Amino acid sequence: KKDAEELSCGFEVIEWESIFWKEEIEPNIFKALIDTTFAVYKPYFVGEPIDPDCFCIRTGFPYSVRHLPWYINNDNMSKEELYYLGHIKTLTHWSKQNKVKTD
Repeated sequence: KKDAEELSCGFEVIEWESIFWKEEIEPNIFKALIDTTFAVYKPYFVGEPIDPDCFCIRTGFPYSVRHLPWYINNDNMSKEELYYLGHIKTLTHWSKQNKVKTD
């Protein structure tokens, strides 16, 4: 976990994500809704991954990843980040936050 000062969306990210790490069902295995950052579904899965009736898990260290868009420096974006924000057609919650800060 990183300090809020390093995150482009700061405490908002920490506050939002903290709700997903409360129900530990086994060591480093948490029952929580997932989104599309990185998700693995059973073959022929039907439904929505954010459906509360869907049994989803999140894994802790060492199987967690760094969500790079949270670390974008809105005052000094790379050409790749600017291109991405200028061309995405579907905005996720966090890319919307970054796009708003650059417009």
